[in-house]
Amino acid sequence: MKLRMALLVIFSSTYFFSQAQLQTKTQTKESAQKVQLGLTGGLTFNNVSGNGMSAKFKSSVYGGGYALLPVGNKLSIQPEVLYNSMSVSRSNFTTFYVDNSRPDSKENFNVAYLSIPILINYKLSPKFTINAGPQYNILISSDENLMYNKQAFKNNDFGIRGGLQYAASPNISFFGSYYNGLNNVNNIDDRYKWINKQVQIGINVALFNAK
Repeated sequence: MKLRMALLVIFSSTYFFSQAQLQTKTQTKESAQKVQLGLTGGLTFNNVSGNGMSAKFKSSVYGGGYALLPVGNKLSIQPEVLYNSMSVSRSNFTTFYVDNSRPDSKENFNVAYLSIPILINYKLSPKFTINAGPQYNILISSDENLMYNKQAFKNNDFGIRGGLQYAASPNISFFGSYYNGLNNVNNIDDRYKWINKQVQIGINVALFNAK
């Protein structure tokens, strides 16, 4: 009798352990992240803070491509390449820049960057992900005419971006993020510091998922 009970306990334990292991492997496989390539885009609300610039946030658009590179079930790296347009307004510009500034310069103008963020993603749950990382910006166009003989904005910008992402489906996610520049983009002189700031809302659409 004792031998039968012992065999029954051993058999039952082995069965339930194997089922638990199988369930764990299945859940891990289902929750594993996949390499993903897709398109991203949306609206930005931006300003350039500093003397001579308006503090009001203005809307514009951005778009580009992204890759999702998993490094585990919760962590992934998300590099992006974006066309990033910014609407900017000057304010009392000639008060701060008397020499060589144009009194008839545009009050509102546009600058555009090639932006390259590299984000570290962490999955809080199957639906929600937080991310943060550095972003490098290369000035590719500007229609400002603030000065007679000089470009007002530097060719390069660098800062930190962070945000929250919601996965509506395996291929579509919505997100909001905030970018704060870390370096001075004022190319006129070093007396006043200009900092790029952006609030972004947008959508990621996956075009390719690795099997």
